[in-house]
Amino acid sequence: MSSILIRNARVYVDRGHFEEALLSVDGIIRAVGSNESVAAQAPADAQIYDARGRLVVPGFNDSHQHLLNTGIALTDIRLQNASGIADVKRIAREYIAKHQPAAGAVLHGMGWNQDYFTDENRLLTRADLDDISTDYPLIFERACGHLLTANSAALALAGIDDTFVPPEGGSAERDANGHLNGVFTENARAKLTALFRNRTVEQNVHLIRAAMKHAAESGVTSVQTCDLRSGSWPTVLEAYNRVEADHPITRVYHQSSFQNLDEYREFLAAGHVTGQGSPMNRFGPLKLFVDGSLGARTALMRSPYHDDPSTCGIATLTVDELQGLVNEAV
Repeated sequence: MSSILIRNARVYVDRGHFEEALLSVDGIIRAVGSNESVAAQAPADAQIYDARGRLVVPGFNDSHQHLLNTGIALTDIRLQNASGIADVKRIAREYIAKHQPAAGAVLHGMGWNQDYFTDENRLLTRADLDDISTDYPLIFERACGHLLTANSAALALAGIDDTFVPPEGGSAERDANGHLNGVFTENARAKLTALFRNRTVEQNVHLIRAAMKHAAESGVTSVQTCDLRSGSWPTVLEAYNRVEADHPITRVYHQSSFQNLDEYREFLAAGHVTGQGSPMNRFGPLKLFVDGSLGARTALMRSPYHDDPSTCGIATLTVDELQGLVNEAV
């Protein structure tokens, strides 16, 4: 049992209410109060820290998190601050020059948002990414996570050409000549996302640990996350189980995200139902995507988009599919 006693602090309890000391046992706050009262409850072998009047707060909770994606964002091409298409190209080229990825490695970037571009206010296209590299398969996800752009090498690796017919609930944009321009939304992204999501358990463990370290450095000690998804969930869950078995530092409450009823039933049959698990690795609700995002022009609307009258968005589930998943979850 690990015990920590913090003395001479300003321990936040409530607005305008602070105490002097705090006792933590195995990562759980067990007592807060005066130096004397808390010391009386502490085990004899407790580590004692003198806060010297500093502020002490409980760990923060992030209620909408993609913890695995945070690990990915910390290691892959970070495009969140890109100011334009030229800036995206600069960031990607610098990443390639610095890291010298192995030949043919799939390079994944995330976070770009054309609404903030100052040079050209449009989506990234296949041509833009081909201008970065034709040797490396490049897949850059928009900030919303509902749209991605792939270069020619990525399309070839995924087996996608101009004969590609997007599945129901997804779209693949084409240029003026009818050729795929590299922009894919919603259910049409599956072949491309598989190129970077099918990681090994060991790779996922590394990414989860990197994300947890980043969370701890920000004062976040618990998260609600959406990492258990169709296709990849067994590998991702095994990674979380390994992290839990070897000194986890973040409490994880999982949402699961399934669009296919049969696969969701398999997940539940394995015992992964709400409330099950451990204090550090617990299962929660089902998360469904019935449409997309405004920025990708895939959020489902009653009327066409003002800046794109050709679409009202995309329904990623039919009413029957939605009802079947909800009934199973209940």
